[in-house]
Amino acid sequence: MITVNATEFKAKCLQFLDDVRDDGQIVIVTKHGEQVAQLIPMATKERPKVKAGFMKDRVKILGDIMEPFDDAWVTDDKWL
Repeated sequence: MITVNATEFKAKCLQFLDDVRDDGQIVIVTKHGEQVAQLIPMATKERPKVKAGFMKDRVKILGDIMEPFDDAWVTDDKWL
């Protein structure tokens, strides 16, 4: 984490942006000794990779899941 005053941040803004992007560095900007802003890296937009079969041995299928059934479902006190 780097703490800089607003004047230095203004002068080196593009360098700080590169540091945050490349190194994950966090920059705290102060004005008159008071923290006023925080520059942090963006969260990754990649979705976590899920391996096939991650629910193995956690789910149990009872009966034929492809066969239609005649039981009514109740949702919020309304019959479907």
